Amino acid sequence: MGTHDLDALLSFRKSITSDRYGILSNWTAENSENICSSWYGVRCRKGTKRVVAIELVEIFLEGTLSPSLGDLSLLQSLNLCGNFFTGIIPPNFGELRVLRALNLSLNSLSGSIPAELGLLKVLGTLDLSVNMHSGSIPAELGQLKALRTLDLSGNMLSSSIPAELGLLQRLEFLALDDNSFSGRIPRQLGNLTQLTHLSISRDNMEKSLQALVV
Repeated sequence: MGTHDLDALLSFRKSITSDRYGILSNWTAENSENICSSWYGVRCRKGTKRVVAIELVEIFLEGTLSPSLGDLSLLQSLNLCGNFFTGIIPPNFGELRVLRALNLSLNSLSGSIPAELGLLKVLGTLDLSVNMHSGSIPAELGQLKALRTLDLSGNMLSSSIPAELGLLQRLEFLALDDNSFSGRIPRQLGNLTQLTHLSISRDNMEKSLQALVV
């Protein structure tokens, strides 16, 4: 185990203020030799013992997202769905260049969605649904050419939907409902020929949605 990955995980552990059931009790420096075999939710790359996945789903964790997670250079999947994380998504998550899945849904994260997430060129799934994100959708998300799932539903996003989302040619699932968008749905979304699910309801855009699909 590289000390770089170990330090990143220990910093993240320190940012967790409540572990109700003690599930991360063995996330300690003293237990570092067993990080790939006994640390709950951690998966490593065989041979190198580098961290490639963190999956801590619905285990009632409270705290913030440590920027140290952005130092896990071989991380491919980060799933923290269904906890009680607060604060912002650290902009340096954009440095996770081999990340393929980012699921931070069903938490209490706030602030804007970092434009730096547009640097994640191999990202296939981005799920930030059911949080308290505000502001606009960064146009930079249109650079995520590998993206197949984008779920931003259930937040407090506003302004207009960026036309750049129409560049996501591989997108199959797009959920933007339960926000506060204004303006018209960009006609560029009609270019998403692989799309099988589109939800943009319960805001001010139903009429323009009808115009898009006609």
